[in-house]
Amino acid sequence: MLVSLLLLTGCGLSTTSQLGNFSSLYARGLYLEAEKAAMDSKQELSEIEGGDGLLLCLNAASAALAAGEYRRAVDLLDRAEALSGDADLEGALSKTGGAAAEILVNRNVLGYEPRQYDRIFMNSYKALAFLAMGDADNARVELNRAFDRQRRAVEFFEAEIAKARDAGARRQAGSSSNSSLDTQRIAQASRAQAERMADEEHWKPYPDYVNPFATYLNGLFFLLAGQDSGDLDKALNSLRRVRGMVGDNPYLEQDIALAEAWIDGSGNRRTTEPTVWVIFENGLAPDLAQARFNLPLFVVNARMPVKYFAVAFPALQPGRPALSNLGLASGGVPIAETAPLADVGRVVGAEYKVRLPYELTMAALSAASKAMLQYGAQQAGGGKGTAAGQAASAIMALYTAVTTTADTRSWTSLPTDAQLARLSRPADGRLAITTTEGRVLRTLTLPEARFCLIHVRMPTAGAEPACAIIPFQEVLN
Repeated sequence: MLVSLLLLTGCGLSTTSQLGNFSSLYARGLYLEAEKAAMDSKQELSEIEGGDGLLLCLNAASAALAAGEYRRAVDLLDRAEALSGDADLEGALSKTGGAAAEILVNRNVLGYEPRQYDRIFMNSYKALAFLAMGDADNARVELNRAFDRQRRAVEFFEAEIAKARDAGARRQAGSSSNSSLDTQRIAQASRAQAERMADEEHWKPYPDYVNPFATYLNGLFFLLAGQDSGDLDKALNSLRRVRGMVGDNPYLEQDIALAEAWIDGSGNRRTTEPTVWVIFENGLAPDLAQARFNLPLFVVNARMPVKYFAVAFPALQPGRPALSNLGLASGGVPIAETAPLADVGRVVGAEYKVRLPYELTMAALSAASKAMLQYGAQQAGGGKGTAAGQAASAIMALYTAVTTTADTRSWTSLPTDAQLARLSRPADGRLAITTTEGRVLRTLTLPEARFCLIHVRMPTAGAEPACAIIPFQEVLN
């Protein structure tokens, strides 16, 4: 068991180091270097398999997208999506061997399990990459997939809630059948600790667990690249849905008014003034940190000699914005600022809240099982009063200490929030990206297109903003 543990720990440390190197480069705006750090450039994508391969693909794709390597980003996201299918299969199998491994070792020995928001961002980012390459047809496919994933997310969350109830029932059954360890009390103590550490104000989900970023991107695409009245209806429905989640956003109201005018015939693409949309992905997403604490032995059972007893679970940490918002200027004159579009922290936090009861139950079962291993090893060695019994118990206590580790893996290169701006195209075709104080971060030359989307990604205040400039159909004349 200890030899296996050392091998698994070595693999985990290697991935942790790789992701740490990636995060450092990405945060500094060194996007190409970050992509190379996340993935071995000599390795074929088809060779990347389970474990943390999915997580490495996701982070590498974020960096490739920011670096303007759009084809590479699509390939990485395609591979990530294929690996996500494997994760679905693993999830079905985890009721047997996977669950046992999670209890007897920890969740890190299993492959990274993608979140629902991971899947939605996969398709949304592929759509952005295709748009940047001028491939509207494939962008349409990916946006439809993202929309369908959001519809199915509700079913997933209902299943997760049921899963947590089943785990709770299993925990109670274990408590009633085993008088030596009270896993019910262990789980209650864990929950109390989790509530002291967490900020539930950031857990409030959007209605039906919808992601406003993906929904807005869907609406804007069908507005600007739509082919018929049906596409305009899709655009209007998506934009109105975002309004119901976001509330007061003047740019969103202008988009809705534009869609309504085009639908009722009071306006059309040719008569609409040249316009620029800016979507700003700000900062770094909320991530997970380990919350680990020792429980007093009276919570377990004062009569049971245990040398080490602890519980570890993932605790959600707030996202880190790069800027409060983004400024836009022309000829040195400020003309617009971005306004809130989507709080990714709420998207991440809502899913975390749904999963937390299951996480805590599994952490309690794991702690109780390892305590039983310590006691069993001691008894097998001859009992508390023998040197062999004490040595066996000490070895299992060491095993418990090393393996009591929470799963803190997540797609950390997502933003903490997304913001929106909408403005008339500057007459000279040049647009400055600035801070709200007026410091110029980057100056862009816009294409000769009636409509243009600028996707800005800025992970930290010190990073240069990555900008994708995406023209739509109509050419200026």
